[in-house]
Amino acid sequence: MSLIIGNPAKYVQGTGAIKEIGKHVSKMGLGDEALVMGGRTALSTTQEAVTESFRTYGITYVVEKFGGEITR
Repeated sequence: MSLIIGNPAKYVQGTGAIKEIGKHVSKMGLGDEALVMGGRTALSTTQEAVTESFRTYGITYVVEKFGGEITR
């Protein structure tokens, strides 16, 4: 039996890190579109910073609210 663990290629945290999200996404080389997913509280508290950062780097994005558990 195989065990697979998926993780991001880059993990960023720290004071003000959300304000740099556009910079990090733009360096990923995946184009100028992004998907932002999170819980209701996280999305509402970060919305302004995410919007401003993505605007600065010319990235459009779609927001999806996390709906709960993804595994049993």
